[in-house]
Amino acid sequence: MNKFMTTFNLTFFSKLKAKSFLVTTLIIIAGMFIAFNLDKIIGLFDSEDDALMLQVDADESFLSVFEPTLQSYDETIELVEADGNATLEVVNTEPLEAEMRMDEEISTSQEQNIQLALNETNRAYVLQSLELSQEEIAQVYEEVPVEFLVAAGDDSGEFEAAGADDTNVLNMIVFYFSVILMFIIF
Repeated sequence: MNKFMTTFNLTFFSKLKAKSFLVTTLIIIAGMFIAFNLDKIIGLFDSEDDALMLQVDADESFLSVFEPTLQSYDETIELVEADGNATLEVVNTEPLEAEMRMDEEISTSQEQNIQLALNETNRAYVLQSLELSQEEIAQVYEEVPVEFLVAAGDDSGEFEAAGADDTNVLNMIVFYFSVILMFIIF
């Protein structure tokens, strides 16, 4: 056993001191850092979310509902009265139909946010045309209460409230130990 430990220590420390091990380890760490932060890195170089100057051709009642709704979805879109990058023309209000004309293509997120704001405005117009009371309108917009339950571990068929992610400490130790061992071996 004494010769094994001597051989193991010699091999282990020679691997640690090798340039190839250090370079490979640094490359793997850099790759993991890039992979975990890819969305933030893309966000740094993403120029598609530039401010969009949106001109809306509609009546004042539509604008009074549409503007705050759009601002709640996307703060990079600014409504202007004239000379905008894009024009949103409301063709019909019953049912709501709109046409969008742009000088340049806009980002997908901005398209989705405009679509969501139009859907919300359409919902407000429909609710207004149904002549509902304030309580009924509040019920339409009320958030649905959902209670998440998990099956109890004792096979009784009962359910209990789902807690925060309870991680098994033993699983975490085994995982980290195996990762460190793989780095040492390879």
